[in-house]
Amino acid sequence: MNTIEFEIISNQYVCKFYFERRINVIKGDSGTGKTSLLELVRDTSPDIVKNISLDVLVADDLGWRALMTASKNVIIIFDDSNVIDSAEFAKCCYEYVVKNNLYLLIFNRESLKIEQNSEESGYMPHISYSMDSIYRLCNDGINHWLEPFYNLNAFNQSSKLDICITEDSSGGFEFFDKLLNAVSVEHSDGGKSAIVDKIERMSIKDKNILVIFDRAAFGCEIEKFVNKLRDYNITVLDSYECFEELLLRSNLFINNQKVTHVFNNLSAYANKYCLSWEEFFEKFLAYITTEKPYKYSHGKKLRECYFEECGSFPFCTFELSQKCDLNIKESKLDWLLKDTKYSYLLTFHEKNLAKKMSAF
Repeated sequence: MNTIEFEIISNQYVCKFYFERRINVIKGDSGTGKTSLLELVRDTSPDIVKNISLDVLVADDLGWRALMTASKNVIIIFDDSNVIDSAEFAKCCYEYVVKNNLYLLIFNRESLKIEQNSEESGYMPHISYSMDSIYRLCNDGINHWLEPFYNLNAFNQSSKLDICITEDSSGGFEFFDKLLNAVSVEHSDGGKSAIVDKIERMSIKDKNILVIFDRAAFGCEIEKFVNKLRDYNITVLDSYECFEELLLRSNLFINNQKVTHVFNNLSAYANKYCLSWEEFFEKFLAYITTEKPYKYSHGKKLRECYFEECGSFPFCTFELSQKCDLNIKESKLDWLLKDTKYSYLLTFHEKNLAKKMSAF
């Protein structure tokens, strides 16, 4: 199943929306129609038209665990639940959501929570879920629909940049350090939960900052990020799932039929195997490069194949090159990203090269 359809129609209330990921948060103030939606979900009147891909169940704080463990192929709604932030809930999600083919709708009437003076932060702090699966319920009176709750300033070829901070301290950091070669690139020293603290420790309020984080797993940190960094001039990569997704969309895999097939059916594959799409991209990239000289391992040093010209580094021996399907005798970064989803990054790479050469 690629997309979950959720449509409820009555005389005074029409709600239509779609979602792709397994965990989805619908937040907002009172009066936006969430209570009415829940009432219609429970209503069995024949006058109400329901076009929903799966059966819908509503959890409560006493029976939620039994519901998740015993139910299969359903959408479960949690309405302002007190269990969402618990480690027990997270453990249950990782154990049963994929196995039982569950989709969760988390209704939240308050601002996503930020725990003060704690290592934990955000809403559902123990779960990796996408910031792009947090929505606002909107309406024009009768008609109701979902819109993305967070719309951050997107980085593009016209953006100015003084510093870049990455969530990734291994392969992703190394790649962007090479790509943005005339700009100071630093990592957060502790993954996504440390990004805000890293920025606040630096004296960069007057700088143009690009922050690169895995949107596919940043849902639990986004409220803290937005609230604490309002006064900073920050841009982010639009629709950037994670570093592995960037590589999979590069020209290295443009003719790989397995990659093409997966991206043509992304939600079906990602949801089948993993709770988080970030985890899926990590595992999939490792799988398709297992037998390659450019083998990728998440959290490990990135092989030179991804940023150096073929044959120009010690690892690329003659014997190894004979087994490789690459023979790129041009800028590897240019070749990787040209005419791809992330080709706009090359504009800035070229600016940096020109800036670097003008210094001599």
